[in-house]
Amino acid sequence: MKEDKHIPVKVSVFERISKKMKPIKNKVGSLIEGHYNSSSVFPERDLTVLLELQVSCTILCNFLDELKEQATEASTDELQLLPEEVTLLTTLVTAVESASTHGLGNTNLMDH
Repeated sequence: MKEDKHIPVKVSVFERISKKMKPIKNKVGSLIEGHYNSSSVFPERDLTVLLELQVSCTILCNFLDELKEQATEASTDELQLLPEEVTLLTTLVTAVESASTHGLGNTNLMDH
């Protein structure tokens, strides 16, 4: 039987990604809340981007939290991830970062 190769990833990488993603996730949530409270109404296309981004941010943050929890339980500063897990992680990070640089109405996710 073929043995799966694992890729070592430091927990500090998960922590840095989490630190960068949490403000984006909060901003997306705030913009969506503003849309539904009518304080800032987005066109359907922009709202769809925001909702998809919220899903991606939530999945990514939950995945990172699970990985950090696994490392804590194993008392290690490095996890051995399957290539598929690394691919998922990089795909989600890339999607969130890419979407966060696009303008949405009269704002973007990089504004503070």
